[in-house]
Amino acid sequence: MKPELFAGLLPATATVLISGVPLSTRALAQGPLTICVEAPAGAANITAKRRATRTECSPSAARTNAILQARANASNALRGDCLNRISATERQATCGAQGLAPAPEQNSGMGLEFRSVPGGAAINAAIRISGRLCVVLRDVPSEFQSTTQSDAICVLDNFRRTIFIARSRAHCAVQCSF
Repeated sequence: MKPELFAGLLPATATVLISGVPLSTRALAQGPLTICVEAPAGAANITAKRRATRTECSPSAARTNAILQARANASNALRGDCLNRISATERQATCGAQGLAPAPEQNSGMGLEFRSVPGGAAINAAIRISGRLCVVLRDVPSEFQSTTQSDAICVLDNFRRTIFIARSRAHCAVQCSF
């Protein structure tokens, strides 16, 4: 993954937790590993859906960058509400339902996976928003749009530039420790 993809993000959203990403020795030394567990509707029944548009010569780069930015935008939109609405009791209940414990406040661990509420749709990614909280993100592919236009600069892509619009929905979640 390219570091420049995260250049415009807030520091809290720059740490993207993606299932299946190998962890470096440095990441393992930073603290206990956590799991991002989606909070039930009773704890925080709010979501934020945001979009992003990216224009690139490469269709795959336009798609990837738009999806990553839509996820960051949705996370940023929901961050304050999650911090204000998820109590210590709700963190304990959410983690306890998964057989886990809430992560400590000074947690700097990297998430290994994420879990949805029972019966919830598949989660595409999660972004850490504090030592104890994160947001889970679901892309909305039915609302993705892609168009192309002529562009003499895009020599390697048949002189076509791709404009990709992506949408993602965020929901509050809790960081739980093993």
